[in-house]
Amino acid sequence: MNGLCKAYLHEIKKVIPKVQVIFYGSNIYDCSSSDLDLCLIVEDELTQKEKEQLIFTTKNFQKSKNLKIDEEIPFSNKLIYTKKEVENVFTDSPFRNSKGEYIYHDIVKSKEFLNSPEMKKRLFLNILTTDHKSCGKVINDKYYEEKAWFEILTMLHNVFESNLKDINIILDNLYVNPVNFLAGEMYLGYKLANPNKKRYLKKKAKKYSKKLLKVLT
Repeated sequence: MNGLCKAYLHEIKKVIPKVQVIFYGSNIYDCSSSDLDLCLIVEDELTQKEKEQLIFTTKNFQKSKNLKIDEEIPFSNKLIYTKKEVENVFTDSPFRNSKGEYIYHDIVKSKEFLNSPEMKKRLFLNILTTDHKSCGKVINDKYYEEKAWFEILTMLHNVFESNLKDINIILDNLYVNPVNFLAGEMYLGYKLANPNKKRYLKKKAKKYSKKLLKVLT
């Protein structure tokens, strides 16, 4: 994790001492990028004033470092997760309907969808299944990493009939929707651009597909 991440961690702990910061994106590889990708995990629901303070501190930090402020998904819907919201990602999955059946909805780049609970949950699943670094201990991110991988892989198996025994098919289906061929941020959020991310995804997909197959058989 590079100095930028460490500097942000120092600043945010002045505002909220008990917080878990999960960094993802290029900065965890000790290199620079145009923005700083992260989310905050807190114990309980915050007041609106507390949320606004965390958002302000995060934006102000990025501005002070001349970083891009990416608000396609608003900070109000992507920066802060409570422990209850994390658990809710799995008890009320964005990839399952009210009957528990696995489903998949295309990403819609509308203000309503990008502000929705579904988008927030899908982003968190993407964070936990891509390479990330966790600082602080509010949740057991390794426990939820496995749950996130199982959720994604089970969705692929049930919706797109992905063969969980074939790592190449799994990777193809992680990157590109096999039905309409949408990819990247218009699909599950996985991108081929960074070789480090590509190696990580392959390693984890192989590990968790094997574990899931043992659970299913």
